[in-house]
Amino acid sequence: MEVKGMKELLQKLDFIDKAMRGRVIKNAVSKGAHTVQGAAKLLCPVDKGELRNSIVTKVEEKADRVTGKIYTNKEYAAYVEFGTGPKGNEDHDGISPNITPSYREKGWSYKDEETGEWIYTKGQPAQPYMYPALKSCEEEVTKQIAEDVASEIRKLVK
Repeated sequence: MEVKGMKELLQKLDFIDKAMRGRVIKNAVSKGAHTVQGAAKLLCPVDKGELRNSIVTKVEEKADRVTGKIYTNKEYAAYVEFGTGPKGNEDHDGISPNITPSYREKGWSYKDEETGEWIYTKGQPAQPYMYPALKSCEEEVTKQIAEDVASEIRKLVK
């Protein structure tokens, strides 16, 4: 038995593999990350808009893996997402089920920077925006990445 065109087939498969590892998957993941970023910005609670405007994306390529990250560099972002103190402990619906925050059991006082007055607080309830954004886009992003990769494969095998 003889298989004709095996060498050409293997060359095409190698070409497809290299193309997929490069720009195709990176672009698809980037598009998905931007979709989640948009949802996070829509869900983010807004006071002055600093937290919402700080939500960014980053796509990283390491070995055979491409990862899209959606994050913020604001120190208080986790307090908004998960809540704080007794109020956070009472109301943290919507946060990731993989996270188990540890909340203060009692309230605390802090000095208001603008007025100089001391304020007593029992914290704040969770206002999740990152995890719900990810979950709400999960199916759409997965489907879009698969479609982008399939479309590129069709182009490459012609």
